[in-house]
Amino acid sequence: DATLFTVNNSPFQLEAHNESDGSQAWSWTPPVGYTRFVSNVIVTNNLVFVSTDTTTFAIDRVQHATAWSYPETGQLAMSANGVLYIIGQHKVTAINLR
Repeated sequence: DATLFTVNNSPFQLEAHNESDGSQAWSWTPPVGYTRFVSNVIVTNNLVFVSTDTTTFAIDRVQHATAWSYPETGQLAMSANGVLYIIGQHKVTAINLR
């Protein structure tokens, strides 16, 4: 079944919804201390990427848990070569995922 991912600031969580009926399949909540999502959502075969007010997170699609995080924030983009770009207000950070 296909999954649609959305970020929600109230309640503060990433939500995974079943495409077929819209029901929530699972959710992930950032650790305490983060206050809002500031990015679009990027989805790969095994990870979901989102940025909060201070950090970009990679969430494992199977475990529904943080796989890793990076202390930069901004809009997200991914190249065909597997590079994640975090486009912040003053700089662009590139992370090679391969």
